[in-house]
Amino acid sequence: MSPYYALTSELTDDYDERSSLTTVRMVMSVPAFLVGAALTPVIVGLFALQRTGWAFVGILYGVLLRGCAASSRPPVSGSTKRRLPPSGVKPRRSNRLPWR
Repeated sequence: MSPYYALTSELTDDYDERSSLTTVRMVMSVPAFLVGAALTPVIVGLFALQRTGWAFVGILYGVLLRGCAASSRPPVSGSTKRRLPPSGVKPRRSNRLPWR
């Protein structure tokens, strides 16, 4: 489990910027939760069998989650963003697979 409330301090040292990030996160999370909670039973109800509807919702939400994860990829090499120096420890192969 990730401590999402503590991540803003890792992103910036500026208090106002952390407050802004937290505000945007909370403002976006409430409507997203409400839409997800209201939309899921509607999608399931579109199918003749509930089991098929729940399977479709699982696949749909999995694809949406994968799209979100793909859009938050780390910068590619040659980027102008500052990176940490290499530690000399190579990542396991399983850690590199999602970023291909």
